[in-house]
Amino acid sequence: MKQPPLLKFSICRALLPVIVLLSVGIVLTAYAVTPAPDGGYPNFNTAEGDNALFNLTTGDNNTALGEKALYSNTTGGKNTATGGGALYSNNAGDSNTATGEDALAYNTTGNQNTATGVDALFLNTTGNGNTATGYSALDKNTTGSLNTAVGEYALFKNTADNNTAIGASALENNTTGIGNTASGYSALESNGTGSYNTATGYNALFYNSTGASNTAIGHSALYLNTTGDYNTASGVNALQSNTTGNNNTASGNAALFSNTTGYYNTATGAGPLASNTTGNNNTATGPSALYYNTTGSNNIGVGNSAGLNLTTGDNNIDIGNYDPVANTSSDVASEANTIRIGHPNVHTTTFIAGISGVTVPNALPVVIDANGHLGTEASLQGPPGPQGPAGPTGPQGPAGAQGDKGDTGATGAQGPAGAKGDTGATGPQGPAGVKGDKGDKGDTGATGPQGPVGAKGDKGDTGATGAQGPAGAKGDKGDKGDTGATGPQGPQGNPGPAGPLGPTGLQGVPGPQGPQGPAGATGAAGAKGPPGPQGPAGPQGPAGAGLVEDTYLFLDDDAPTPAGFAKIGTTVLSYKDNSGHNKTRTAALYLKD
Repeated sequence: MKQPPLLKFSICRALLPVIVLLSVGIVLTAYAVTPAPDGGYPNFNTAEGDNALFNLTTGDNNTALGEKALYSNTTGGKNTATGGGALYSNNAGDSNTATGEDALAYNTTGNQNTATGVDALFLNTTGNGNTATGYSALDKNTTGSLNTAVGEYALFKNTADNNTAIGASALENNTTGIGNTASGYSALESNGTGSYNTATGYNALFYNSTGASNTAIGHSALYLNTTGDYNTASGVNALQSNTTGNNNTASGNAALFSNTTGYYNTATGAGPLASNTTGNNNTATGPSALYYNTTGSNNIGVGNSAGLNLTTGDNNIDIGNYDPVANTSSDVASEANTIRIGHPNVHTTTFIAGISGVTVPNALPVVIDANGHLGTEASLQGPPGPQGPAGPTGPQGPAGAQGDKGDTGATGAQGPAGAKGDTGATGPQGPAGVKGDKGDKGDTGATGPQGPVGAKGDKGDTGATGAQGPAGAKGDKGDKGDTGATGPQGPQGNPGPAGPLGPTGLQGVPGPQGPQGPAGATGAAGAKGPPGPQGPAGPQGPAGAGLVEDTYLFLDDDAPTPAGFAKIGTTVLSYKDNSGHNKTRTAALYLKD
């Protein structure tokens, strides 16, 4: 129906303010930079790079910078991916941060992971709360959670939880071990399934594989340990050679250095028990205490070089028995069950409290031989003297105390039986007897009269469906469907890691320095004799063989040409000086005429 002219004019005037307001709104939301930034998408998502956030559906607050970054993400939110292929496979994981090519590339539903570096957390799929910083850090972690790896190849093969690795190749081969902490280059590098180990220092616990609950602090501490448990090593090379020994404690440089399978040993100081291999339950406190002990057990050495000579003896206690001038201790290599306190060349006076003035009943006298060996004698009393004359009879003593009460006499014979008493009153009725067995079933009663006709029943269920009719004629063939879209290109494979650098060999423990011998007395100078007459000249000896023809000779380039040689050129010689440094020098080459 055609509209009246007046009504049309009114509508146009009514729409005018709306158009004006819309124009003003557009001007107010204009960007401050030209051209306007691109990459902004709904739900607060940002994507820059080919196919970044390619499959996004409802995910929000994601940032993808780089080719195929967050490519597979659909519903995951609050993820940040910077680098080609970063978080490529993530679809529903939240709050992940990946910086570096292929970082967290295979993560699907894992949450709250942080990966910084090429291939960091590369294979992580569902693990949560991991932090990886460095090339290939936590590279093969798939489901492990709450791990921290800082450094190239740190926790490279890990799949377990709650591990911390700081340093290149730290915990590199850990797979299922949990609760490990490694700080330092190659610390706990070979650990596979061992748990709750702590290694701080270069190569600390390097070869540990399944050993658990070990603590190593210092360069190469517990270096060779493989399956030993509950060991504590603090100091450079402490317990370095331990392999399967358990419950050892070494504190100090090279403490328990050579121990392999010994257990329950404690060494404190520089080099105590350094030579111990399989000895058990030893305690050494002080520099080089029990230093040469190898297989001896249950020994105690306290003080500088205490028990220095002991090697295989057991159950010894040596306290301060070292002579620093003679550089020896008072013990013997294989002695056992011996206590030595002090050295006779050093300690010449002894004060021990609690002895003087204290009487011990039934005690034996103590004797000491010339070597300071303590022992006892059965008696120090001399032979008995002759019997003296009998003394006079003494007065009678007072009456003795009353004796103890005598034993009770035997029981007398039984008396005759008494007369029969009256009959007693009738007792109360006894409890009811047990219920008898059930009787046989009685005969069936007569049949009752027929009841009235019942009400009409409900309608029966619908009968079963009839058999299916014959199939209709075959329809015409449908048209061929369109070809499906090409699937996305898979992520680039992970390059294999470079092999780890082998460990540097360890320097052996230096032996103790021997003492300097005393200087001998200077003899008196003898009187100078008169010069003897000169002897006749001897006959000239035969000519030496000398250098044969065509012999080569190297001399310094500045040296003069020797007789009988011709200079034919120069060369550069490479050599090591006495300090082991590589050196080169230019030399002249001469040929024998």
